[in-house]
Amino acid sequence: MLNPGAPRICCEKAQGSSRMKKRSNPIPPMTESDIARFWEKVDKKGPDDCWLWTGSTASGYGQLKINRRMVGTHRVSWELHNGPIPDGVYVLHDCPNGDNPLCVNPSHLWLGSHQQNMDDMKNKGRCNGQKGEANGMAKLSDAQIPKIFADRDTGMTQGQIGKKYGVSNQQISHILNGKQRTLN
Repeated sequence: MLNPGAPRICCEKAQGSSRMKKRSNPIPPMTESDIARFWEKVDKKGPDDCWLWTGSTASGYGQLKINRRMVGTHRVSWELHNGPIPDGVYVLHDCPNGDNPLCVNPSHLWLGSHQQNMDDMKNKGRCNGQKGEANGMAKLSDAQIPKIFADRDTGMTQGQIGKKYGVSNQQISHILNGKQRTLN
């Protein structure tokens, strides 16, 4: 362990509760070469600053290939400084100026359960639960939803409606059956 400070584990769930959603993707054993490649791509500043990963990324997070497998660099940093991540546990960020997924400073990382990860994400505004067209991933506007019901009432099939609006017939089925984008 490189960091003499005790790792921050936020609750007993993070220490291996069987009720927690399992995350079983241990980091493969790292060689000295892997560790050197990690540090070559870290912009290490002061002890309280974010240490930014400057290498490869995926979905905003740093990644490093270890033993032919891509691994999150925040997880690599945790293991280098604190030892193995317990099975079923996530490495979360707590950066002073807002979470930074490229940060690998071990003092900005902590362990938590899946639920704690989801709660942390929501509390920090990264998953605000936006519904309808307010969700940046929405393919349909709120104004199109009643038109989909009207198209169904004229006899159009779900496949035809899906083609008309550029979505799958399964998406149309979910809307018409009240599973998604319900009318208010």
